[in-house]
Amino acid sequence: MLKEYFNMTIFSQMMKNPDFYQSQILQINKDYMIILSLYPVTKGHVLVIPRDEVDDLSLLKNPGKLFKTTIFWAEKLKSKLQFEAYTLKINNKL
Repeated sequence: MLKEYFNMTIFSQMMKNPDFYQSQILQINKDYMIILSLYPVTKGHVLVIPRDEVDDLSLLKNPGKLFKTTIFWAEKLKSKLQFEAYTLKINNKL
């Protein structure tokens, strides 16, 4: 069991044991987990992670929903942190 846990990605570990990472998690719902980055590049660096584990984002059931969720959180943080703009980056097959 422990070996299986350590073979998981950090994101899978977070979803399996969200209480351990509670300080990083902004929201978990049936489709996504939104977290503060463990290694932020900028203030407000957030990751929107699909709960469906796929090797390629084109395999997501509803990729448009991922984009809408990302925009929602970007706008929310932009307002909260009083930023003028934000940057969206997509990592695929990494």
